[in-house]
Amino acid sequence: MKLKVSGSRGELNISGGPRNDFRIILEVPKVVDLHLRMPFGDATVERLSGDKDIEIHAGDLTVDLGDANDYGHVEASVMSGDLDAAPFNVSKSGLFRSFEKDGNGKYRLHAHVGAGDLTLRD
Repeated sequence: MKLKVSGSRGELNISGGPRNDFRIILEVPKVVDLHLRMPFGDATVERLSGDKDIEIHAGDLTVDLGDANDYGHVEASVMSGDLDAAPFNVSKSGLFRSFEKDGNGKYRLHAHVGAGDLTLRD
């Protein structure tokens, strides 16, 4: 694990570790811009306000949005799997599923899953 901090910006890189049942819980300030890339595994993002840019190659991604009206631009996609975005009344499954929405909120959301399920909830 390697943590690099520069001013108000931090970058955490994690590699190696056990191959099965490996769980990481990160606690960060409630308002934070999140940039997350994972090659595989499941991720849940809870109770965070701010921009979110999340991609997982293979696995399930669940993002708690809070108030969907806080988002000015939302783009979500799956290459193969289910896309469930109840706060935006979107539910799709199959191959190459996506949606985009523009609103008046101050945050941006980019969420992508290669193979797996993407769930956006409030």
